[in-house]
Amino acid sequence: MLIEVIVIGILVGLLTGGNLRRLGDIRLRGVELLFAAFIMQALVSSVSAWRPGLGHSLLLISFLLLLAGLSRNKPTPATALMGTGVFLNLIVIFTNGGMPVKIKAWPAGFNDHIHVQLSKTTSLPWLGDVITWPLPGFLGGLVSIGDILLSAGIFVLIVRGMKYQGLRRSKRPAANGQYDKIRSNRDMLS
Repeated sequence: MLIEVIVIGILVGLLTGGNLRRLGDIRLRGVELLFAAFIMQALVSSVSAWRPGLGHSLLLISFLLLLAGLSRNKPTPATALMGTGVFLNLIVIFTNGGMPVKIKAWPAGFNDHIHVQLSKTTSLPWLGDVITWPLPGFLGGLVSIGDILLSAGIFVLIVRGMKYQGLRRSKRPAANGQYDKIRSNRDMLS
């Protein structure tokens, strides 16, 4: 889903007059935390196959790192959407020992140590992967509310980042002799 959202965001940004180069002007704080979280999530399945409890802990820590990285940035619609999505996913994974998935026919022997089958005992089932995503993907294209909010935040960040030109400082000083301080792409997330 993440790849599709990035591609769609770039296409919408371009179709609405945005410039791909402007994305490079966005200053994102907490990049090291976000990078560490993505590395941890990439390792979860491998570590979980070896030590399931450790993999689950690694997954929860990665979500906490994502929240910490996002919180280091200025509140914007994009960071609010992303942070809310990550938080909702963290809560449902924490309470169920994995992301609950609504699958009618759970594949025999399937265990990626990240997902758990949705059942009558699932806590907060509406926060699990229960929404059908129209594009083909893992587990039949099922996503959670958290995934949708996270994706919406990424989409908003990309489209706004590509379109926002920023206003440069005024060439003429204001009446008080000071130049106007105007936002630029660099300030969108800092």
